[in-house]
Amino acid sequence: AVRLNDFIAEKYPGTESNYASFMSRITVEDTEPFDYDIYMNHVLDHKGYRFFQSSFFPDESGTVLSVNHDFYGTWITYIGYFLLYIGLMGLLFFGKTRFKVLAASLEKLSVKKSSLAAIALLLSTSFGWSQQNPNLPTQQEVDSIIFENVVDKQHAEAFASLVIQDDRGRMKPAHTFASELLRKLSFKNDYKGLTPEQVMLSMMLYPGLWYNTEIIALDKKAQNDSIREIIGVDKAKRFVKVTDFFDADGSNKLGPYLQEAYATSTPNKFQQDFKDAANRLALLNRALSGDVLKIFPVPTDENNKWTSALEFRSGVISLSDTLYGSFVANSVPLYLQYVDKGVRTGDYTQANQLLTSLKRSQQQLGYEVIPSESKITAEITYNRLDLFNRLYKYDALIGLLLFFIVVANIYKRRKSLQVSIAALKVIIYVLFALHTAGLLMRWYISGHAPWSDAYESILYVSWATLGIGLALGRKSDFTMASSTFVASMLLWIAHQNWVDPAVANLQPVLDSYWLMIHVAVIVGSYGPLTVGM
Repeated sequence: AVRLNDFIAEKYPGTESNYASFMSRITVEDTEPFDYDIYMNHVLDHKGYRFFQSSFFPDESGTVLSVNHDFYGTWITYIGYFLLYIGLMGLLFFGKTRFKVLAASLEKLSVKKSSLAAIALLLSTSFGWSQQNPNLPTQQEVDSIIFENVVDKQHAEAFASLVIQDDRGRMKPAHTFASELLRKLSFKNDYKGLTPEQVMLSMMLYPGLWYNTEIIALDKKAQNDSIREIIGVDKAKRFVKVTDFFDADGSNKLGPYLQEAYATSTPNKFQQDFKDAANRLALLNRALSGDVLKIFPVPTDENNKWTSALEFRSGVISLSDTLYGSFVANSVPLYLQYVDKGVRTGDYTQANQLLTSLKRSQQQLGYEVIPSESKITAEITYNRLDLFNRLYKYDALIGLLLFFIVVANIYKRRKSLQVSIAALKVIIYVLFALHTAGLLMRWYISGHAPWSDAYESILYVSWATLGIGLALGRKSDFTMASSTFVASMLLWIAHQNWVDPAVANLQPVLDSYWLMIHVAVIVGSYGPLTVGM
């Protein structure tokens, strides 16, 4: 028999249902009873039975374990995989294998220009494949006010390192939050030249202006004319403002359509666009109201919850320290007064002092969960570099250039072409080094291996593809060129709107040393597979 002694569930800071890990402490009552801890990827093996942590009761009063009894099947599976691996290694490296025949062929092709020309021709063929309300200000008028009241970049950069706790419990600098906000609202990394932190401060200072600013993208490709017709804006308009969604009575024009979209479990493309537009509208509303600005640690909360001034004033959160409570309630409005004074006079001394006090309170009261200064700096640097979004353009350009120069060099060998090929190969090595550095930065920032979600997996496959291409590039310049181009396409896919590039907390099922290696090998294997194709 198995007796549950205790069930322990750890949540990410400030969350109610976002679990970091969960564990069952049990006693196996056998001839020789013993205690054991079962959690994700830590299995109990006892007399041929395997006990896995599967789930738990919603109120955390009990646990759910899955049981497996297949001793011989397990070993047959392991032996089968081992034999498969040995067989694959044999196919690649021993005897007169296809792999060795291809390697020998590549050596011969380097001196047979006619054959290379035919291959080049084949490769080149494959590569070839609102209704305006007169009472509201115009966008030009709104922009003129926004740009006349821009917060100084130096102070905005200081604000960027203020830590915010998001809805999933991740602790992130304000710069990350502002960048994600802009990207979700408009698919852009800035607003007409303003940095994310400048935009966020402007939203906090002048929310009324941003309710009338065309910043909400209805859909990425601007193809859903139905939404534009419903809210009454021009079909060619890509961005709209909050006020475009409401009629004269204050009712949401998308309301009836949203009810239908949320009622179905399989929304079509247009219904999904309705839902996405509504989510962006809700996100902007939360940002403008200050609800998302969770910058104050709650000292008495066991799960390290942080709160916003708006949430505290609503009475949801209570603080025993009245002095700190007064600070939570009044510091943000006072800070915004000082920032507004700085905008008008150029003197941000008081704003800087209060911002320093906010950061100091975070460090003193939220020390258990607040990231280190080096981690905050690294994350802000990572955001500003926007490395992977830039790399796919560089990879595509260099890959194509190398391909066409290699083709030209086949028809007529010239020293200038050979020098160009060598230079481009060096650049590809540099790009690969930058890609590697980006993955390492993301690893350091997130605290887990960078292949733990869809976005990171694509980045990792792209890295593996380019790495294999470089390893085999000594035999064939075409391999290096094509690998670089394919890596760029993978990076491009990673930055489409259906993939979220945000750094996220690790799911409990992935919190394992061996699983990290397991996923790395499996996901990384797509690299050589891609090159082989």
